[in-house]
Amino acid sequence: MIENLTVIKGGRDIPKENNGRRFIEGFVTATRLMGVMGMELVWDVLVDSKIETLHQIFYLDSEEYGIETFMHAYGIEPKEIVAERNRLVGALGGTVISISEKEARFLLQTHTAIGAAHNRNLPDGREKFAYLLEPIQELSKDEYLQLMQKVCGNINSEYFIINYFIMRAVAGDERAAAYLLADKSFYPSTLTPDTVPAFPNFKDFQFGNAATLYRNNIKFDENDSSNSYICESLIEAENQYRLIVSEIELQKNPLVILNARHCSDLRISSTEASMLMDRSEFITVFDILNANEAMLEAFNDYIENFTETQYENGTLYIDFNSTNDHVNNPLYRINDDIHVMYFMTLSNQILIVGYTHDAVYEAEFRLSLALMPYTTVINMKYEFKEPIIYEFMQSDFDDFESFVDYLGGHPEE
Repeated sequence: MIENLTVIKGGRDIPKENNGRRFIEGFVTATRLMGVMGMELVWDVLVDSKIETLHQIFYLDSEEYGIETFMHAYGIEPKEIVAERNRLVGALGGTVISISEKEARFLLQTHTAIGAAHNRNLPDGREKFAYLLEPIQELSKDEYLQLMQKVCGNINSEYFIINYFIMRAVAGDERAAAYLLADKSFYPSTLTPDTVPAFPNFKDFQFGNAATLYRNNIKFDENDSSNSYICESLIEAENQYRLIVSEIELQKNPLVILNARHCSDLRISSTEASMLMDRSEFITVFDILNANEAMLEAFNDYIENFTETQYENGTLYIDFNSTNDHVNNPLYRINDDIHVMYFMTLSNQILIVGYTHDAVYEAEFRLSLALMPYTTVINMKYEFKEPIIYEFMQSDFDDFESFVDYLGGHPEE
């Protein structure tokens, strides 16, 4: 790439800071209220006297890591870009919306500030997007709120706004929590990427470092004449579990939070927290007979858009739901965004894991079709009264049935 050019022949003038690049389009997932976003930017770039298309994809974490990952590639639809785009959109579960270059720069600079505040470094390849981090962008209050409306998506129910507010508040994500409030008077007239809108009682929802909302139970307060809800929230912060109770008062039109009050806080044990999170887990064990390179390639094609995590005894692939509708429930649970999981063990087993019988049954059918004509056999089906898959993945076993025998488990009737 020629770094010193500032004009593309035959094109319109390019801002000086773009240094030989012209912004074509930008997209971001409307998942800001989940604390993460995926963003793709497309540029025309002058390379060896020719205009080429450059794609950049960023994974943005709004709680701690800032710009967590970055990748780029040239071409109309590079294979690696398509795969990463599909993976991010599939994992994050939100719609994809268009953003301007100014908005994209503001988001990147904001997440650079978030990462720096938590002593996190920019990802590998930072020199490839450094030009986007200056000059510092400024947005008016109206421009900022319009951008937040874009990236937060449509909030059309009481359960959505309450669950999102508590999720963002206990995570220490003041920017997102503040956006959900009716009162916007505390916003300055101009915002820079390091501006953090501070609302009065935000610290009431802080419990040490950023906390994770594991479970939230919302009930309408029938004893209150206002539109108030009582929330019992299970959170984890600094390896400690707490059960907090809050009162949230809503305004209906537009749907915003009028008041949020922290009522009580009780520290509980990990055993008590596990009891609150208990649910049935369905696991089907596939044995792979005569595994070969072609079969593994077929499996890799099947799980291409799933998130991947390596463990010592195998690899976990998660197929997330296509939306974040699990937040729109009076009982929110953190893992309700998972459709099914697949775990390939080192002993040539594929475990299909889900929280409903129907989800696992559907996955069995889809996986069998994807691996035809290669031979796979359903060896066993289990229903556990509480989740055990993560215990298996962190164990020394690489054969699931041996692990179940060790635990004294029993197969599904």
